[in-house]
Amino acid sequence: MLTPLFDTIIIDTPPVLAAAESRAILQSVDSVVFAVRWNTTLLPVVRAALKRLRDVDVEPVGVVLTMADMRAITRYGIDDVDYSYKAYSNYGYG
Repeated sequence: MLTPLFDTIIIDTPPVLAAAESRAILQSVDSVVFAVRWNTTLLPVVRAALKRLRDVDVEPVGVVLTMADMRAITRYGIDDVDYSYKAYSNYGYG
């Protein structure tokens, strides 16, 4: 396998609810980070996907919020976002 060659291997699978092979792949990994699309993925869908993961004994170690609107995040009480950071410039911020 690739494990002896690399410290970290990232496998991007199809959505958990949309494809059964995602759950099959997850049985062979050490940990899972669950990705949720900002302002698009509904909470009941997130709950159903997490339940499906738990059904196959997979507990995510973290969650990634994708496609986040950095300006809208300030409405949630996070007001210390530095939009001058270089990485944000690719997304139209700054």
